[in-house]
Amino acid sequence: MCKRRVNENSSLKTKIIRPWVHSLKEKRMIVKSLLAKLRNKFQVSAAEVEDQDIHQSIVIGTAAIVPHSAQADSLMDEIVRFVEENTENGDCTGRTGTAVDERGNCSDRQQDAVFLQ
Repeated sequence: MCKRRVNENSSLKTKIIRPWVHSLKEKRMIVKSLLAKLRNKFQVSAAEVEDQDIHQSIVIGTAAIVPHSAQADSLMDEIVRFVEENTENGDCTGRTGTAVDERGNCSDRQQDAVFLQ
């Protein structure tokens, strides 16, 4: 008999406002550094998902496959803390996240994450 293991897909979208950034080149340097740190530390998929042409706004999406919903929550909380600690004067006001199990059932966690600089 074969047992089927159910995993969850967990995603998180965080927004960082950096009013002191004056060019897309400057923004790209910040984004590349943050994405590399997230990928290396947490083994998640990470990318800039919105506002690519707005130089003072950074929106990072992260996604991971985890075995349990409790682990999904814990991982996303750790990522929020990490981003907060690795951005100058980072201040988290929430986050937007979704967990999807193998059967396609979604559980949304709606709290927009905004890090003001």
